[in-house]
Amino acid sequence: PDKNVLNKFEFFQNQLYLGRNSVSLNINDPALLDSHVMIEVLEKDLILHPQSGVESYLIDGKRSSTIRKIKINQVITIGATS
Repeated sequence: PDKNVLNKFEFFQNQLYLGRNSVSLNINDPALLDSHVMIEVLEKDLILHPQSGVESYLIDGKRSSTIRKIKINQVITIGATS
C-alpha cells in the first residue's frame, strides 16, 4: 500500500517471515495476515511457504497457493504489496 516505496533489506538468517506483525519483516498492508509467508534459504535456492490461512499469492502475476521456488527477478505479490 505504500506506493512507489522501494527498500533494500539484509538478513542473516535462513528463514524470513513476512507479514503485518511479529515477523522478520513487518509490512504495513491490511490485506496481510500477521504472518503471511515465510521465505526459506536452502543453499542457493529461495523457497516461499504460504502460512496457515493464506489462500494465494502471486508470482509474476500468476496465482499460486503452494510452496514454490523463487527465481531471481521474479515479482512476488502478497496482499497489495509486491
